[in-house]
Amino acid sequence: MEERVAAAVLEAYARLRIKDGGCWTVVAGVAAVAGDDVEVLSVASGCKCVGGPASPALVRDGHAEVLAVRALRKALCDDPALHARLLAEDLWLYVTAPPCGDCAIFALDDGAVAFTGAKLGDWRREDLREDDQLLGATRLKCGRSDTAPDRRSSSLSCSDKLCRWSARGLQGSVLKHVFPEPLVLAAVVVARQPRAADASLEAALARSFRRCGALGAAPPRVALAAAGADRAAARAGAAPSSLAVAWWRGAARAEVLLAHRGVRRGATAAAARSGAAASALCSDALFAAAAA
Repeated sequence: MEERVAAAVLEAYARLRIKDGGCWTVVAGVAAVAGDDVEVLSVASGCKCVGGPASPALVRDGHAEVLAVRALRKALCDDPALHARLLAEDLWLYVTAPPCGDCAIFALDDGAVAFTGAKLGDWRREDLREDDQLLGATRLKCGRSDTAPDRRSSSLSCSDKLCRWSARGLQGSVLKHVFPEPLVLAAVVVARQPRAADASLEAALARSFRRCGALGAAPPRVALAAAGADRAAARAGAAPSSLAVAWWRGAARAEVLLAHRGVRRGATAAAARSGAAASALCSDALFAAAAA
């Protein structure tokens, strides 16, 4: 089933026909699985975040798997009856790269170790550097080491967010008052990575999601897929995309954002300041949609 889910997400993304000048990005999607049927509910791409103070009018976390979950929430707002249906189905997440943070620390096939760029943060332990590869640690999003502290991202790593959502529900705190029964993540599928030892990558995913137990929830099943491995290999030598893209069930077209600004592409500076360029996936917009 993991290959079918991966292929369905990649096909849904290909239909968006996003032109990005050959830049590299991560693709992710959420799919509902009922028996042999697979329906893609949301799909997204992105690999950058917005630094600085939090703002509910911005999409601060532009990583693909986070955008895919936000897009699922928008689909729930647009069609509230979808929630009841999804409670009876399995929700799978597919992503073309290991989620940043704890999931991204694994052995390569030459015996070296793949490191995560996600930061520990100076609030944890004084004897640790922010880039130490401590297993099972909560981390903040990766960023340049020379970025001023007040411009760094305060978003949790994707590994930590997915672990929390797996335990508390994909609808998140924004929609919890509308949909109190949690939508559980049944499985996480990651594309095979170049030079990665499959057993080590799969073990890293399982190790990270076992932290769900501390939150009183069973961890999702983890699996690797061959589909999307070419995207992972294309990262070498390519520039990262400046775009964040998201589509959700029922949307006529994808929403394209400038990932480093967290607003819709094409927005003027004045529109960004006034909120007119806000994404339908920002917290302000999701709160408004949930209350409608």
